[in-house]
Amino acid sequence: MCRVEIKFVQEDSKVKKSKKFVLAGLVLVAITMVLLPLAGCKTEVDTSSPQQPGGKVIEYSGGTFTGLQEAVKALESGAILKLTADLTGVTESISIPAGKDFTLDLKGHTISGTADSILEVQESAKLTIIDSSSGKKGAITATGEGGDGVNNYGTLEVSGGTITATGEYGTGVDNYGTLEVSGGTITATGEYGYGVDNYGTLEVSGGT
Repeated sequence: MCRVEIKFVQEDSKVKKSKKFVLAGLVLVAITMVLLPLAGCKTEVDTSSPQQPGGKVIEYSGGTFTGLQEAVKALESGAILKLTADLTGVTESISIPAGKDFTLDLKGHTISGTADSILEVQESAKLTIIDSSSGKKGAITATGEGGDGVNNYGTLEVSGGTITATGEYGTGVDNYGTLEVSGGTITATGEYGYGVDNYGTLEVSGGT
């Protein structure tokens, strides 16, 4: 992180002018700091989403899991994060930090990789997973031998998309918090895998 030092000149008349320039500079720095974390993202206002009417929509097409992690950190509460491209090769869990509450719209795209878990929802965080695409092909796929689709320690709502673990010991969702399933699919294809391994609260009203 860079450090900005501001010095005022000694003459009274110049001090007034310098203060004006300083204020303008600080505004520019503040705007830059807000926009940098969203590099690779497109922001717009959602006026039609049935899940979060009026919520801010972030369209992510950065292509790297580290970029997606930064986008998640910058999200405001109630935002909708829409994928506009597949994201493969995830080798580290994408963490949903404590206090975050947003919707991930897979929008027909896939997040996949060999990380211990593709997504990890921390305590007091809330993640809602949907798939607004017409083909309903959106997926979260863990391919590591013991990889999980999602490790949940907070609140996870699944109403769309397919969460799959393909490794021999993989689990679709490891739940230690609250898991609410109203749609989509949660599954594991490995010999010793589980679709849902539940140690918390599980509510199922739909989905497979």
